[in-house]
Amino acid sequence: MVMRLIKIYCLKSILKNVDVFLSLSGDDEANIMSALLAKRLGAKKAMVLIQRIAYINLIQGGSIDIVVSLRKRQFLLCLGMFVKGM
Repeated sequence: MVMRLIKIYCLKSILKNVDVFLSLSGDDEANIMSALLAKRLGAKKAMVLIQRIAYINLIQGGSIDIVVSLRKRQFLLCLGMFVKGM
């Protein structure tokens, strides 16, 4: 219990100096949870990488500031190429 409190205190002291916390693993749930924890512990902004587009609607309006979806980006790039080709 004491070690857990020490770890949380250390994280708080580190994260209060962080401007942007990036969570860029391949696991959507881990990215979301770690970003939420970082914000709670003092990070000024949180950015997450999301694979499933359905999670974007759940995150919008919450405490996570920036959401990056590679699938959405790829779709928009393809759409842009299609429109330019016409």
